[in-house]
Amino acid sequence: MAEAQSIGVEEFLELAETLPLFDVRTPSEFSNGHIPGARNLPLFSDDERVKVGTTYNRQGSQEAILTGLELVGPKMR
Repeated sequence: MAEAQSIGVEEFLELAETLPLFDVRTPSEFSNGHIPGARNLPLFSDDERVKVGTTYNRQGSQEAILTGLELVGPKMR
């Protein structure tokens, strides 16, 4: 498997002109601003994002990660 490599913003924007670009943020985050031409393919709904954030604030990062995995896991089938 190829190793991931870092690229600069300029190169990224050039690639984005010819390759599909998917933004996995929530619909409201996407509507607040995105790279032109990007498509929204959200991992979480807005309500699910609130649930993860609330879990993080109340129970910490480990519980928030588990909550996120519980929400996203069934969508990956």
